[in-house]
Amino acid sequence: MKKVSTSLTKRITEINELIQIANDLELTAYTYGGGTHPYIVNIKQIVIKNQFVTIETASMSQYDFIGKSRFNVDKLAIWEDNGLDALKYNLTHIKRAFINAINNN
Repeated sequence: MKKVSTSLTKRITEINELIQIANDLELTAYTYGGGTHPYIVNIKQIVIKNQFVTIETASMSQYDFIGKSRFNVDKLAIWEDNGLDALKYNLTHIKRAFINAINNN
């Protein structure tokens, strides 16, 4: 069992701070997430427990970027839907969406 790396923990902490700032300013963040339709990024604080990272949406709708996902950082294969590469991909889009929303406020 491998723990979440320090760099990934710092990245998640930074995203959690951005979530708090966006909530305080009552902003709505959007991302295309690799698609052609904008998705709402409305998530709760990201939780780390052992080797698992949980990302959960604040309100379920069909236009949410991510519903409730539990990622396992031990799964290193690129084709794993809930592995490390998928987590990094989702964190990148979440972070960009919140930074764009805060900067365009």
